[in-house]
Amino acid sequence: MNTNPESGVLQHGRSRKVVKRSNCGHPVKFASQKCGRSVHLESPLESPLEYDLAIQLEFDPSVILFQEQPLALKIEYNGKIRTVYPDLAVYKDDGSTLIIEVKDAKKASQQEVIEKFELERQVLVSLGYDFVVMTDKEIRGTIQHKNSSKLLPYRRLVIGSILREKVLGALAWRPMSLGEMLQEVPGVTLDLLKACIAQSVITTDLTQIVTLQSIVQPLRRNSKLSENQMKIWERRCL
Repeated sequence: MNTNPESGVLQHGRSRKVVKRSNCGHPVKFASQKCGRSVHLESPLESPLEYDLAIQLEFDPSVILFQEQPLALKIEYNGKIRTVYPDLAVYKDDGSTLIIEVKDAKKASQQEVIEKFELERQVLVSLGYDFVVMTDKEIRGTIQHKNSSKLLPYRRLVIGSILREKVLGALAWRPMSLGEMLQEVPGVTLDLLKACIAQSVITTDLTQIVTLQSIVQPLRRNSKLSENQMKIWERRCL
């Protein structure tokens, strides 16, 4: 295992231009309000795993920001030095940085891929990053994925400043269910409440099916960001 001294440093932009892999198809753009830009993802059009994961990251309240191909790692494998570009970096509100590799479950189970990811994990952990491999089994078919996908269109719904203040005012003293919010806040609709969730005005547990009984509360971010995260947050990866 080996790394280049200049590798392993997170960049303010992509560590390379997203390119078309032979087995990839065309790069996909995800318009992220959280990141303030379009995130360029290397996902086949017929199976856009990275795109599906980006949707979940967009609505995960613990995620401050996410960035594609954030660094280049020099890793020694079978006597050869290889340059590895991890798929995503996720900056969490607890100050941690999670590096994610996205791979089809069938390919991720291949011994060569397992060995490469283990080397990558060792390097990234030594550099202070968390690391995980996510497959279609972890990304798709979950309640969180279904909820996030349904929320995506609500990012375009306009929430007036007065209504926003009414929603937050109603939640100032205690969390409420969506059903209670419909009764307590004049002029609010279920679609507008979903828009408030989609646009990070309020939050709810997206690992559970969203119903009128779902509890919502204002989104309060943890402020434990590292210096590097703050720099990237200020520049918003542009």
